[in-house]
This record gives sequence, structure tokens and C-alpha cells, in this order.
Amino acid sequence: MLTLNNQFRAAIHYFQKALEIAQECGDKQNETNAYTGLGDVYRFNNQFQTAVQSYEKALDIAKGRGDKEDETNVYIGLGRAYGLNNQFQAAIQYFQKALGIAQERGDKQNETIVYIELGDAYKLNNQLQAAIQSYEKALDIAQERDDKECWNNQFQTAIQYCQKALEISQERRDTENETNAYIGLGDAYRFNNRLRTAIKFYAKALHIAQERGDKAGETNAYIGLGDAYGLNRWNNQFQTAIQYCQKALEI
Repeated sequence: MLTLNNQFRAAIHYFQKALEIAQECGDKQNETNAYTGLGDVYRFNNQFQTAVQSYEKALDIAKGRGDKEDETNVYIGLGRAYGLNNQFQAAIQYFQKALGIAQERGDKQNETIVYIELGDAYKLNNQLQAAIQSYEKALDIAQERDDKECWNNQFQTAIQYCQKALEISQERRDTENETNAYIGLGDAYRFNNRLRTAIKFYAKALHIAQERGDKAGETNAYIGLGDAYGLNRWNNQFQTAIQYCQKALEI
């Protein structure tokens, strides 16, 4: 049985062989794939500089070929590499480049992946509200695609990080981000059709926002409540939904 070190060496060997053949044949597609694979393996082995060099070579070839899918994948690899090296701002910049291309191409799968990666990077960079927003966008796309496996995974991820954001904001007595975290939790549960729980979180957000005189937070909480009650068919509470939406408009 191969040890991890031997597996790493074997992976490098096979990617290098693939690279040699691709270069001999002038096969730019597989040359890109080989460099990307090398970048991944070096990244997994915490060889940051070598990983980045491999990704950059892959990126140059992908750009030269006009291959936007490969370009997206390489930017994701670079973002992950910089994130593992605790260079979170650089990671965010690469993920944003990947996101821009994915959105231009209508590539919903990679768009979802990038929003999750951005959420992780923002969280590690202590940008909690941006993290929550990124996870929410990933949830939105999963719902649009009706991708149930992706949806369930991202629902759990969103809940986990919204709860973490809530804990941190409560420890710091940061009522603005506490409001945002409750709204994020409400959104996540609403998207997963767990409407009773969503309503409870929106109500908590509304209470804090009203105490603070936070009109933006109050508006968002009312909109969330309106959406949740509008979807809530178990008591035909559409009139309640209309009332909350009207209150949001009044603000």
C-alpha cells in the first residue's frame, strides 16, 4: 500500500509524464490539465510556491487558448492555494475572477462552488457579513438548479457559518451583525422550506433592528417575514405576508 508521500510522488510523476506527452503533441488542452493537476497536488502537499507556479502556467495556456472553463478552474485553484497560505485577500481576488467568468458563461455549477469558496475566505478574513452573503448566493443558485444534493450540503454550510457569525457578534455585542446573522439564518431555513424556524429568526432580527433604530435591518427582516409567510401555506397566512411587505415598503 502506498504511503501518502509515495502517493504524492506517484501523482507528480504521472502528471509530469502527461505534461511531456501533451507538449510533444502540441496538445494545449491536456497541457493545461497537467499543469492544473500538478498545481492541485503541490497544493495538497503544502508546496505553495510550486503550486502557484504550476497554476500560473496553466492560466497562461488557458488564456492563450481562450478556454474560459479552464481559466475558471485555474483561478479557483489559485484562490485555494492562497487561502491555504493564509493570504485571504489574494484568495478572494482570484475567486472573484473565477466568479466573473462563471457568471459570464452561465456556469451555475462553478458559480456555486466559487460562492462557497468566497464564503470560506471571507469568514477566515473576519468579513462575516460578506461570508454570509456568499453562502446565501450559493443557496439561491442551488435552489434555482433544483440540485438537491448540492442544496442540502450548502444548507448545512450556511447554517453552520451563520451560527458561528451569530456567536461571534453576540460575544462582541455587535448588534448590527447579530441582526444580519439572524436574517442569514432565516434566509437559509426559508430556502430549505423550514418556514416556522425561518420566521423565528426573522422575528429575532426584527426585534434587535427595532431596538437599534436600524431601518435597513428592519426592512430586511420584514421582507424575510413577508417571504416566509407568503410561502407558509399551513395557515393560509398570505394576508400576514402582505402586511409585512407593506411595512417594509413604508420604511
